[in-house]
Amino acid sequence: MGKKFLAAGQLADALSHYHAAVDLDPDNYLTYFKRATVYLAIGKSKSALPDLEKVLSLKPDFHAVSSSRLTIRYQIVRFFILSTLSPVGLYYVVVE
Repeated sequence: MGKKFLAAGQLADALSHYHAAVDLDPDNYLTYFKRATVYLAIGKSKSALPDLEKVLSLKPDFHAVSSSRLTIRYQIVRFFILSTLSPVGLYYVVVE
């Protein structure tokens, strides 16, 4: 059902579905991964990280998560750095 919501662009409904699915089967790594995917689609990277961590704790050899997790961490750190720079520092980061 979550896939249908995703395909239709109904991200809030997909997220609700995956919340319920995680509650029903907290040991299913794919459900956490799919919920993390929805979080990423709606721009909530910080919310996706715990789900990606859970996927790795349940299935350490699930390689798709490693790259997603690194990308999210990079985006969070980059945002923090850019948001704390002065306008001059921001200019140099953006231009380079």
